Amino acid sequence: MAAVSIRDVAERVGVTSPAIYLHFEDKERLFYECCRQGFELFAARLVPVLTSGGSPIQRIKRMGEEYVAFGLDNSQQYLVLFGTVPEGMPESELPNDPGHQTLSGLVTLVAEAKTAGEIRPELDPAPTAAALWAVVHGAVHVVLTRRAAPAIVPVPDEKSIVTTALEIAMAGVTTAKGKRRLAAG
Repeated sequence: MAAVSIRDVAERVGVTSPAIYLHFEDKERLFYECCRQGFELFAARLVPVLTSGGSPIQRIKRMGEEYVAFGLDNSQQYLVLFGTVPEGMPESELPNDPGHQTLSGLVTLVAEAKTAGEIRPELDPAPTAAALWAVVHGAVHVVLTRRAAPAIVPVPDEKSIVTTALEIAMAGVTTAKGKRRLAAG
């Protein structure tokens, strides 16, 4: 974000710098609104999984698959969305932020899976959801790195990275009941 100025943005869209300030109070707000639009696309892909069919643990796995698919299908946008954090975002705006809503939905889904006996009872839903997010986020970054420089990640294919990451993540949090439901789903 530091490498882009309001002047650069204004020039790119064909307006003057003061015109940008008619719509956005500062560069951070402009950046946040751009990211928010990206997160709306992200949420549109993941939120339907929250209420789709299947057990909670099956939906968690599908959310991971959709997260990876979004990242790989939208690699440049993904890198901007998840590569930086907008500064100065008021906490009062979090409930309406699509990225925050998606993570909150995952926390709720993890809690449902825990209640259903599919996730280990000692796991707290919020850090578990964040850890699952970290795994799929890492898988996307590794695949994007492989695409840019295959020799850096010497594995036979992208699918093996994603499949293995999801299997390891799910194995780490599920109970025997959860494993059976994953196998059935």
